[in-house]
Amino acid sequence: MPELWSTIYSCPIVSGVEYAELEHSMERSRGAFLHVQITDGPADEEVDDTISNGTEISLQTEKSGNPRQTRRSALELLGCHHDRIGSLSLTQRVEHMKDVLRVIPLNGPPLVTLNLYNRSLPNLHDDPPLMPDLSASQLLHLSLDGYCLSWPTRPFPTSLVTLQISEWRIFRTIRRRPWQELFDALGNLPQLTALKLSDDTLSPRDESQPFEFPLIKSTISFPRLSFVRLEGNVFAIVYFLEHLVAPPSTRLFLYLKNQFDTAITPRLVTSSTSITHIERTLGPFVLNISPSSFSALGLHTPVPSTTSLPLLSESPLDTAHLRINMMGVDFIDSWDESAAHFHLPELLQMCPYPWVRSARAIHIESNMLFSNKEAWRGLLRSTPHLQYIRAENMNFARAVFPSLLSESEDPNAKLGQDVLRPRTQQTESPILYSDVSGQAPSDGASADWRVVCDVQGA
Repeated sequence: MPELWSTIYSCPIVSGVEYAELEHSMERSRGAFLHVQITDGPADEEVDDTISNGTEISLQTEKSGNPRQTRRSALELLGCHHDRIGSLSLTQRVEHMKDVLRVIPLNGPPLVTLNLYNRSLPNLHDDPPLMPDLSASQLLHLSLDGYCLSWPTRPFPTSLVTLQISEWRIFRTIRRRPWQELFDALGNLPQLTALKLSDDTLSPRDESQPFEFPLIKSTISFPRLSFVRLEGNVFAIVYFLEHLVAPPSTRLFLYLKNQFDTAITPRLVTSSTSITHIERTLGPFVLNISPSSFSALGLHTPVPSTTSLPLLSESPLDTAHLRINMMGVDFIDSWDESAAHFHLPELLQMCPYPWVRSARAIHIESNMLFSNKEAWRGLLRSTPHLQYIRAENMNFARAVFPSLLSESEDPNAKLGQDVLRPRTQQTESPILYSDVSGQAPSDGASADWRVVCDVQGA
């Protein structure tokens, strides 16, 4: 029979009514394992304020009091059922987490999943708090956010299968010892299948220039690793990848923060053969790149959801799709057409890479495209397997793509040089938009689409 689980959401301090409901839920779910999620609430802030003012409040229900106004501790009740808690998530200040961990032990069964999100306000002059001692636990899944990790004294449990660490300063250091300690700590996780390291702290130094990282010959080996996501400075990520040993089938997702010299790109690509997704900030738009998909979104448009997907549910984008939102790429001042800003040449710098060349479909999202035919020729010449184009600007689609796709040869090609051209089967553009202002067809507005041309490359 499948295991029974019950999810409990609570604050450390609750009203008398909420306490009764929590107690009733515990009784109804008796015999089932518990997912417990605890978040600091307004009552917890109130307790902090009253204690700081030298006063005390009662956490016990008084018979004569209003049960909606009295306060009770939910932790005592949870502590009585600690032997049923299999998953624990804490989104709290560090001092409040310590109260929870005093009544819910981390080192005993059946706890296998622990998520700790530190909500304490950061102090630029102090290190983040140390993570709890987990070395004797039997955890399988661990997520830490906002903690300082001391490898020699607080090692990870060797039973871990997934590990996620956010807002951590290891990617900012250039000293040998922290990197060596990191490699040693991660090297003791032979069961690990998924790893995410994210560095979200700010750095005053210029990150566009490479760091002088220490010379370390040791490597980190994960024989069972299937998924890796690294976020932070590109030079630190490349350095980490050059020490990483993982199966060829490992899916590797990278999020590269800040601008950097593109000269590092070849080293980045060769540092691992399993890169399946790269995100980076480039000029006025964000690029998402996977083996055969490619997207560019303006910074004023929503950032792709792939930048914030949970660790264990991330998946590559459509493996045969090239998606381009040009709103942040091509811009023309409506009052001064001479003030055009074309960033397409920068975008086309990425075209020689395999993940672009293997794309079979292009979806161009914008109703304001002014790039000339010469600029787009490079993109089409970089997608020899292209079969389908969908453009949301009908004038652009009709004026540019049919003539480019019907060219018998590349006018810029050298004599005798073979030219790969896309064998496009179909190109579509809208013939009717909804009257709803500001909505494009991709946003749910109605639109009819017409096949502009049906060109089969020679």
